[in-house]
Amino acid sequence: RRNSPCHKKEHHQIEKSNNITTNTTMRKAIQLLAVTIVALLASFSARADDSGKCGMNAEWKMYPTAGNEGYYTLEISGRGAMYNYNSDDNRTPMEWRQLNVSKIIIKEGITYIGNYAFCGSQSLTSVSFPSTLTVIGGSAFNGCSSLRTVTLPKSLKTIGNGAFGGCSSLTSVTFPNSLTSIGECAFMYCSSLRSVMLPKSLKSMGRDAFSCSGLTSVTL
Repeated sequence: RRNSPCHKKEHHQIEKSNNITTNTTMRKAIQLLAVTIVALLASFSARADDSGKCGMNAEWKMYPTAGNEGYYTLEISGRGAMYNYNSDDNRTPMEWRQLNVSKIIIKEGITYIGNYAFCGSQSLTSVSFPSTLTVIGGSAFNGCSSLRTVTLPKSLKTIGNGAFGGCSSLTSVTFPNSLTSIGECAFMYCSSLRSVMLPKSLKSMGRDAFSCSGLTSVTL
C-alpha cells in the first residue's frame, strides 16, 4: 500500500501544500521586513530634520544639505555659549553623531563653541563662524578629517586644547588679529597643514600646538 499510486499522489499533495505554506510564510516575512525598513528610513529622515537645545540660550536644527544627497547641514543659533560636551555621560545629540554632517553654520549671537561639540564629524567640509564668537572650546573640531579650510572670525580670542587636532585634510587656517591664545595640541596631527601666519596679538601658545603637523613655514 505504501507504494500505491494513491499514496504517492497523497504524498505529492502534502509536499505541494507544504511548499505553498513555506512560500507564503517567506512572502509574509519579506513583506514585514520591507515594511520595517521603510519605517526605519522614515524615522531616520524624521530625525534628520530634528532640532533641540545646545546651550542655555542656544538651539540647533538639522536639515539635508542642498545639492548633496545623503548629507546634512547643522545650524546653531541663539546667543551666548553652547554647552560643553564630552565622550561619556554628556554626549552631543545623537543626530550630530549618526548623520553625515557636511556643513555647520554657527549664526550671529553665539559666543562660545563648547568642548567636543563637533568632535569626530568626519564628513564635515565647511564651517561658517559668526562675528560674535570669542572662544572655540577644547577638541571642538577634533578629528574632523574632511575639513580643508578654516577662516576664523575677527572676534576670536581663544582656541582651546586640541580644538582642531587630527584634522588631517586641513590645508589652510586664517587667524584673526584678535587671537590671544592657542591651546595645547590645538592643531596636532594636521598633517596637510604646510604653513601658517600667526597674528601679532597672540600672547600664548600651548605645548605641542602644531606637533606632528605638516608645517614647514611659520610667519609671526
